[in-house]
Amino acid sequence: MERALRTLNVRGGWGEVQLRRVVEMAGIVNHCHFVEKQAATSDDGRFIPDIIIKLPGGRNIIVDAKVPYIAYRKAVEASSDAPRTAKLKDHARQLREHIIQLSSKKYWDPFQPAPEFVFMFLPGEGYFSAALQHDPSLIEFGVDKRASPPAPSR
Repeated sequence: MERALRTLNVRGGWGEVQLRRVVEMAGIVNHCHFVEKQAATSDDGRFIPDIIIKLPGGRNIIVDAKVPYIAYRKAVEASSDAPRTAKLKDHARQLREHIIQLSSKKYWDPFQPAPEFVFMFLPGEGYFSAALQHDPSLIEFGVDKRASPPAPSR
């Protein structure tokens, strides 16, 4: 598993599977309450979010899975504080880049009616908590960019 998660496509697929499991455990039924990989095309290109949750009244919630893994894993494996801190700062930077990338897609435009926001699913609270320790502004940054994971529970 460790070696597989170093590959971007495998890591993305793993994140999507984890997202599907969480949604299904919440009692949301595929093809009834949510759809996966539904494509839409607009003037800005083709868009394929990981999951669209269908709300009553025809509204949609867009969710995209991201797995910022490499720097996080290297931080966990670090044998001393200095390299661990450096890798966690890099991890926070990577998460910020995921937020920017998701925001730039503007998933909400082709999937109306939807809030002008995309939810970024992370397959573990530790990914976001670790990033917040080194960049506490990520919550506000994500809200400003309209693309963010939910704040970790305290």
